[in-house]
Amino acid sequence: LSFFRRLLIALPPKTEQDIAAKSLLSLDTLLFGIEDDLAKLRTLKTGLMQDLLTGKVRVKVDQDEEVTAGV
Repeated sequence: LSFFRRLLIALPPKTEQDIAAKSLLSLDTLLFGIEDDLAKLRTLKTGLMQDLLTGKVRVKVDQDEEVTAGV
């Protein structure tokens, strides 16, 4: 520990540290919001896929799509 006390470490001014901290906090908040949205969308996708695969919800196909699929 005494070795580290002898080291000189350059620190930016307090105001610059505060600006950096606020920016990082803002980005963290944004990231957590995006992660929450992604989790909700994944849950929704899983539910929709389950409904489609079990036949609970039927898929309507247009006549044009049927012709294209048969090619």
